[in-house]
Amino acid sequence: MIRIDKYEKGMELGEGFFDGWPNPPDKETHKKILENSALSIVAIDEKTDLIVGFVHAISDGVHSAYLPLLEVLPPYKGRGIGRKLMERILDEPRDIYMIDLSCDEELVPFYESLGMIPLEPWESVTTRYNLERSNKYRNPLSLRIFLFASMLRDTANRTLNDSIANELRALK
Repeated sequence: MIRIDKYEKGMELGEGFFDGWPNPPDKETHKKILENSALSIVAIDEKTDLIVGFVHAISDGVHSAYLPLLEVLPPYKGRGIGRKLMERILDEPRDIYMIDLSCDEELVPFYESLGMIPLEPWESVTTRYNLERSNKYRNPLSLRIFLFASMLRDTANRTLNDSIANELRALK
């Protein structure tokens, strides 16, 4: 059974977070991330008493919050744990005006299914969206997704391609 709860100091992390990251944070740094965040929600496997998923928010507590990381350990993916973590963290800060996150393009449908709205690449970060939240929520909430990861990757690829083209021209 998986329990969704607020993170508390002393909870133990499972092995395998940050799968595929070139320089993943170690366990102590990961714990500091969770401890120092405005809000950290974790998924705990009650059989092992280990954290198997987490999401956290950085916030001023009044106007805005940013969700930097949502992660579920690979053996636990596909069980709806990520959705439960997101639903819980979106339900907690009821008076926050906007909640933002960055994600890769293939994850947009998941976040849209939670009521979030993606910003178009041409829109500024300060663009505001207001959604009437379902009856589950008390206040209108601005939920946005930034596609920075894809935009940065595209920019890096263009820069790299331009550099290669310049090098090839110089060789001619």
